[in-house]
Amino acid sequence: MIGKKYFKNRLGETYKFSVIPYMYGEGYGLHSIFLLFILKILNNKYSRLLVLYFYREVHQSPLYSWELCVDVCGKSILVLTSKENYGLIPRRINFFIGVSSDNTWNIACKKIKVLNVKSCCSDTEENIDFLYCRPFYVELSQESCSLIQPDYAKVFLSNFHQNDNEIYVEIQEKLIHFQSLKNTKEILAFIEMERLSGAILSEMLIPFKKHETTEDIQYQIQSISKFLSFLRLNSILPFVIEYQSEKEAIQYSITNYPQHPLNRNYSVIDNSFIHRGIPNAFSCIYSNYVDLQAKFNTKQATLNINRLISFMVEINRQRYMDVKLATLIIAYEYFMSKCLLDHGISSDKINNQNIQQKLGEINKVFRFIPKQMTGDTFRGNLRNPLFHEGEIPNLPIEEQISLFENYYDLLIRMVLRLFKYSGEYRSILTNQPSIP
Repeated sequence: MIGKKYFKNRLGETYKFSVIPYMYGEGYGLHSIFLLFILKILNNKYSRLLVLYFYREVHQSPLYSWELCVDVCGKSILVLTSKENYGLIPRRINFFIGVSSDNTWNIACKKIKVLNVKSCCSDTEENIDFLYCRPFYVELSQESCSLIQPDYAKVFLSNFHQNDNEIYVEIQEKLIHFQSLKNTKEILAFIEMERLSGAILSEMLIPFKKHETTEDIQYQIQSISKFLSFLRLNSILPFVIEYQSEKEAIQYSITNYPQHPLNRNYSVIDNSFIHRGIPNAFSCIYSNYVDLQAKFNTKQATLNINRLISFMVEINRQRYMDVKLATLIIAYEYFMSKCLLDHGISSDKINNQNIQQKLGEINKVFRFIPKQMTGDTFRGNLRNPLFHEGEIPNLPIEEQISLFENYYDLLIRMVLRLFKYSGEYRSILTNQPSIP
């Protein structure tokens, strides 16, 4: 094996912040989802070690030593080591199952991409292959976890930071607890120095109700994370979920999402500018957000509010004004087309309208857009030159920034009204609490 020292050297000073510092054991690579299904059935009756032995004897699958670390960004680093010659080394392993060295944890990985391979000879002249991997998903579980309903799910959230160390919100008769990590200030210092671009900064604790499954909780976690992404205009993702029983970890679910940087420039609603902004937003409009997304999921509506939120986060993340404006225009086209379709306007009529005409049409729904913003400025001065020429040659950068801020603020206000929000938000125009 490559040893803990490799992970310490690779991550440097940030190793001490790792969510899961270092684990190791042995396991087998799988290439059939059917075989994995059979093994799961067998595992309900027999120990994982016996199941692994059965698979090994019948299918002669590659035996690997595995080493795992989940860093402060939530990224899984997996190294597989093999002393056996299996011919051509795969660039992708569909599934991997194994046990930890102390037989405490079972590991199951899927969609494993082999990033790099190094071969060397040991002192005994055996050939050793080191496979440096990135699994899309990792599950760590104790033998007893399938027989126990967890009490809580502790979720490690990326890029969610509040000046308040603790926040409590009530969602669907549950009290959800958000808490900064103990070393959040140190991690933020690494982000300020650009040693990290983004990181796990907070934990979210969600209680289980009776008869709730981990699938139920995962759906709630995804919804809460996306809603927070809208409030903070940051990509907030649940990289690691720790399931607890009697305050002891019994299972981990780890997903290697794409890494996104922390953006601290602007947020729609937070606790710094608006008193109890986040708890009030959850109590006032979270259920409306969930209902809107549920309508799309059940094909009762065409507007995918999560897709729109992704556009809005991307706008906030971009540095170059041309790219921010282009993404803003795409967000407007998507939002207005789907919203008008859901309000009974025919697709033929929508397809024949330009962006300015759609703004006028959408104002019949929202009834608050200033008349000067439904004129030809957005189309003539921004959209057409940007999309036809790739630049905006006849508009000074100051005017571009002004138009961007006005139309970005308008989009945020329309979404807040769609959620039926009547409280305060932080306006990008004034940097002050305002009513949408």
